[in-house]
Amino acid sequence: MIRKHLGFGHIAAPHAGLVDQFHRQHLNPYVNFHRPCAVPKVVVASNGKRSRVYTRWATPFELLLEVPHAERCCGPV
Repeated sequence: MIRKHLGFGHIAAPHAGLVDQFHRQHLNPYVNFHRPCAVPKVVVASNGKRSRVYTRWATPFELLLEVPHAERCCGPV
């Protein structure tokens, strides 16, 4: 993702700090918020053993939209 955004060229040393700052503050949170991840469903067997089954993939943003009244927890953007 990062090379797709920046390209494959060399980053000059004087600019490396600014590029790193951009990644930490903007690009990484955006990518992580929109990256799909497995959502577990806990299944309890007859003997009481719990196991997780991953049948659904969703982004954290999609999961946040499913929370009732989620806008109450989020401050102004």
